[in-house]
Amino acid sequence: MFLDKKAFERSCKHVYLQLNIKIHKSMRTNLKHIPGFLSLVLASAFIISCSKPAPTPTPTPVQKTPATSLQISVNDVSSGASTPAINAKAQLFKTDLDRQNKTNPLTTLVTGDANGNVMFDSLSAIDYYYNAYSNDLTKSNGPAGNHTTPLTSGVLNKRSASIK
Repeated sequence: MFLDKKAFERSCKHVYLQLNIKIHKSMRTNLKHIPGFLSLVLASAFIISCSKPAPTPTPTPVQKTPATSLQISVNDVSSGASTPAINAKAQLFKTDLDRQNKTNPLTTLVTGDANGNVMFDSLSAIDYYYNAYSNDLTKSNGPAGNHTTPLTSGVLNKRSASIK
């Protein structure tokens, strides 16, 4: 069953054409989805490249309310002249009865600086009763004590006391 050369060439050409047709049909079938897919990819790329990223919100700075504080300037008047009571001490109370009895103090006995200033921080904006003493606790502001009016919130409130 040998074919002559021409028959062999016709047969090869026929097989070649059949394969070529099948390949083209297959490619056409597969390629007809490519334009839609390609359009989708290009549209997505265009939208992504053209859209602006959402702005990053600038954090709002938190404003701290200044602490309500009290500075008691303690002066020693025992010698007749008023001089700062170096390293004076003071203590706060809520009521005058607590101050007189030295019970239920709101603070510990706080020591001041070389200028006689005793500082209390982070207080409520209420009125306070206080006792002031010399550094060695031998002098005080006496039984009358001292009383503040309600403190102003968020600021340094200043009061004074005289000891003898």
